[in-house]
Amino acid sequence: MIEILVAMVILVSAFGLITVLYTRANRVKKIVSSNNDIQNILTEMINTITYGEKSNVLKGLINATKVYNTLGNLLKANHCYLIFGNLENANVQYYAIAPGLDSGEPNFTFTGTDTTLWYGERDWANNEPQYGPPPATGSDSKRWRPVDINAKVYLDAGSKFEFYDQRNLFPDNSSSETTLVKITLKGKSTDPAMRTMASVPVQTSVRLRNKSSF
Repeated sequence: MIEILVAMVILVSAFGLITVLYTRANRVKKIVSSNNDIQNILTEMINTITYGEKSNVLKGLINATKVYNTLGNLLKANHCYLIFGNLENANVQYYAIAPGLDSGEPNFTFTGTDTTLWYGERDWANNEPQYGPPPATGSDSKRWRPVDINAKVYLDAGSKFEFYDQRNLFPDNSSSETTLVKITLKGKSTDPAMRTMASVPVQTSVRLRNKSSF
């Protein structure tokens, strides 16, 4: 009887250990899979900004010849707004980092943690917004659309656009215009079970068309 009890204790301990190890392994696997998904989505966001989509007239920042710095103080201070165009046509594209993914429209008061990347486009020649005008116009916020249409990732603090001129400085009234845009996106899964995980960063730099090197 004692031998049977000892064997049962050993088996229960073994099963308990196996269960713990399996749970931990499954957790690690889920974290790795989630981080890979986040990285892929952030990379797709950056590729969309850089190369555009089939519906975009400019086909992305890489084909832009001008970055516009006429931003509101709050937007500019937070580095959350990118406006660019090409002097060969009148189309201008907008990208904004702002909350509002859960509600479906950007919140430019920057309240909320459901931050994502928003896209807007305007044909200035005909004054026609295809997706959305700059936030200063106010009433057309619903014309903006999220780049992450499946709402799988929230952007975390540190996601931003940074602008540099030929002197490798932020352009201002005394410097030349923007020649390079540095894009940093940091994402977390919208899965509540993954929200406590560290954010996944993706970063790239894009030089404007026909701009010389530093």
